[in-house]
Amino acid sequence: MPESEEQLNLPKHLVLIPDGNGRWARKHNLPIEAGHFQGAQAIREILYELQDMNVEVVTVWGFSTENWSRSPEESANIMGVMRNLIQIEGERLAEKGIKFRYIGRRDRVPQDLLLEIINLEEKTVTNQGKTFVLALDYGGRDEIIRAVNKVGGQPVDENSFKEFLDTAGLPDPDLIIRTSGEMRTSGILPYQSVYAEFVSSPALLPDFNKNELLKCLNEYSRRQRRFGHRPDSTIRATFSWLNLPENSLDGFMGALLPVLDQTANKFVEQWRQGRFYKNSPAQEDIDIFQKLLSGGKKLRPALVALGYENFRGEEEFLEGMLTAAISYEIIHNSFLIHDDIMDNSLIRRGQPSVHDQYRALHENQGGVLDSTQYGIAAAINAGDLGPFRALKAVCEIENKPDRIVKAEQWLRYVIETTLQGQRRDLTEIPLDQLTEKYVYQIHHQKTAVYSVVGPLTLGAILAGASEKELAYLNTFGVSLGIAFQIIDDHLGLYGDERVLGKSVVSDTKEAKKTLQFTQAYRLATSQQRQFLKEVWGKQDITIDELAQVRQLIEELGVKEVVLQRADLLAQRAKNVIPQITSDQTMSDILEELTTFVVKRDF
Repeated sequence: MPESEEQLNLPKHLVLIPDGNGRWARKHNLPIEAGHFQGAQAIREILYELQDMNVEVVTVWGFSTENWSRSPEESANIMGVMRNLIQIEGERLAEKGIKFRYIGRRDRVPQDLLLEIINLEEKTVTNQGKTFVLALDYGGRDEIIRAVNKVGGQPVDENSFKEFLDTAGLPDPDLIIRTSGEMRTSGILPYQSVYAEFVSSPALLPDFNKNELLKCLNEYSRRQRRFGHRPDSTIRATFSWLNLPENSLDGFMGALLPVLDQTANKFVEQWRQGRFYKNSPAQEDIDIFQKLLSGGKKLRPALVALGYENFRGEEEFLEGMLTAAISYEIIHNSFLIHDDIMDNSLIRRGQPSVHDQYRALHENQGGVLDSTQYGIAAAINAGDLGPFRALKAVCEIENKPDRIVKAEQWLRYVIETTLQGQRRDLTEIPLDQLTEKYVYQIHHQKTAVYSVVGPLTLGAILAGASEKELAYLNTFGVSLGIAFQIIDDHLGLYGDERVLGKSVVSDTKEAKKTLQFTQAYRLATSQQRQFLKEVWGKQDITIDELAQVRQLIEELGVKEVVLQRADLLAQRAKNVIPQITSDQTMSDILEELTTFVVKRDF
């Protein structure tokens, strides 16, 4: 949903490039004349809306210098439609105190239409209110050439040259909207619009209504216009709320983690007090999540904060963003609870896994049920509870309603995608049938979406990022996320157990689907393939056998090739950073993050 008009930061001068009449007519099996007629009706309705808003100047490009290449019949029809528009709207413009301006050549416009134009200009010349500008037989290059001819040999500067343009006396455009999904300006006001924002609407002109207009205005409203300069003092500095000790990834994480811990503690306390549920869940469940939230690197909540800050989310909604960040961590911890059950793992972050904690709790309390089975059942239940608790919390944060709805929908998508990736990972596939494509699909769903794209996009959504900006984030996050997983799998073979906090044989023991194994199997000899089949998924694999796996992967050149792929993906992510942000601090942090992903040892 677009924001209401009262919430919008409106442009002073809006330019509309109307496009799509012909496609609309073909779509409805109507003659082209019907398309132009309906397009003119849409223009009238949009003019009404804009004139009711605080938009001082509205320019509509009715016919370009290049449009004469169309058939004489269609050109005459368009001129007739423009004549009718002026005749119908002329009286209303005069009554409402709106000034009419014409830009474009006057020597080729039909004489009867030119007379209508001149009369309306004279009739409204003294009006002091808003201005409606009609561009007919207009071309940007043509305007500049005509202006240069007017200048003659006299010296001019940037500002004085404007007086020779058709738009003399008018403010430069702030926003150019083009209908029909086209992404070009086609030469409208090229001298004047160097700092204008451009928004493309997918709607064909006859379908371009108030709702589509508000979407465009909403997109314009959230952009930060800098006119080639760095932000001035009226725009808050990056992480002004965080007080970074230094503009680096370490500085960011060091400043953010205490804030996240404080938010997590508040979150758990409200949970205990039953704020989100009439009947509080078992206190031991809350104790479990409190322990989980007190540990971990909290990379995902940090990415939520990065996504929010990159698009300068409002300070008034910061608390809600932090709550959403902790909610994402709760979803993450819920997945870990289930992962440890699926993997039959009794250790998580150097501590007993959740199902083992419940087992021990049941043993201490005594009971008739089997303690191991109780621990698993209670842990599954807690893992199921977490995402619902997180979604409810996000729905109750302070932010604009449309963003909250979008954030909740996004979280549901992330959860579903991650579960699909997990199901794909659980599926048993013989090593000789495992493909790189299959592995990449798991990496995309389980790591890229879940660990990088998911949290970054959640923060960006809460900050009001546009679909185009979210698309750039997705490109960045997918590349970085897959690189992250490749390195994770590398460390699962070659890492230091003391640093990793897990056994280096666990991935091979679990028959983890990795590029290292698929590549090695593809390049191996028959004898080597047989060995890889034997050790992949072997429950009692020894350190010596793992050493043989490592040696084989290195001898086949797979270790180097896979690491190069990770580096290539990280570089792809870095290449997208300029599309995501122009802020130096944010760029530095994102670049450091990208480097960290492929150079880490844990």
